[in-house]
Amino acid sequence: MLSLFTTIFDGTVTVVITEPIVTVTTSGPVAGTTTEIPPIGSGSTITVVITTTTPFVWSGHLDTVTLGATKEYITTIFPATATDGSIVNDPNLTATVAHGIPNPQGTPNGPAFGCDPAGFGIYVTDLYRIDITNGATTLTFSNMDGGTYLNALAYNSMDNYLYAIESGTNRIMRITASGNIVAVGTVTQAGNYVVGDIDRDGQYYISTTGSDGKYTWVQINLSVFSGPYATQLRYSQITNGGYNIYDWTLVPEVPAVAWSIVVASDGNLQLVRFDFNSNTVSVPGHYNLGGAGCGAMFADVNGDIYCTGNTDGTLLKVNIGTPNTIGLVSHTPYGGTNSDGARCVFSRWNLGNG
Repeated sequence: MLSLFTTIFDGTVTVVITEPIVTVTTSGPVAGTTTEIPPIGSGSTITVVITTTTPFVWSGHLDTVTLGATKEYITTIFPATATDGSIVNDPNLTATVAHGIPNPQGTPNGPAFGCDPAGFGIYVTDLYRIDITNGATTLTFSNMDGGTYLNALAYNSMDNYLYAIESGTNRIMRITASGNIVAVGTVTQAGNYVVGDIDRDGQYYISTTGSDGKYTWVQINLSVFSGPYATQLRYSQITNGGYNIYDWTLVPEVPAVAWSIVVASDGNLQLVRFDFNSNTVSVPGHYNLGGAGCGAMFADVNGDIYCTGNTDGTLLKVNIGTPNTIGLVSHTPYGGTNSDGARCVFSRWNLGNG
């Protein structure tokens, strides 16, 4: 099994792997293992592609997700247990069929992002890339939207653009990879929306902080493949559970559910689960760890969620499968005021744009 700092020697060159590694299993005419190594210093994920010639029998769960792409492709991502000639019969395992489809809108207003493995964070009016492995930040765009506050930042995997809500107007703003920002719609339900994320189906869930005694949340359709685009589908309210929220994130495995890390009444952090279909909130995790709450949150396809503290300069990590355990990734970045985060949750698959 390859891991960080693995040394590969083929008789001519020695390569020491120091970047993250992801393994993808696929079928093909010739069996073998190929290691795809990006340019040195690029910080990209190394992909180990295992090709099998003897089809394995898959009896686990099969899921399909639609992703934005520059050209159409279909790739099945199997768990590591699906090896050459094996029989997999485990209802707890899921294989995912990733269907990449070009955006029918083309590239409106500017180029799309490329499902970057890093997160994106807005701090005041500047946009940064955030390395979720160590908290390092890189300035991407400064003084965005002419200095107007943008919040509820979210990444849409269906078109690979960032979206945010413009403070004061509640306009839905699309952010391109070139930094161009354009309004695509307006939230019709009144509220100060500073919390937001987009799920695997292009549904944009935004919310208020709950400072007025209730969380007012709205669902907006940002799927480029179905339904009226950038329109409000539903809204509701949930009574404040004794804590304000400043960002939330969604993971593909649990649709219509958002996760946030907040400050509980005892001053410690806790994990909060918002279920939009049942319109309920619960607390699956509570930690003996103080903090300032999370202004920017990110997610991964394997259920990891990341949180950067509003003012205490920490990057924390929780997996929703083990919600009572929280880990410290780094003591950076410093959040400051008006912070919010977003990330392409499917970057671990390293599918690129097809």
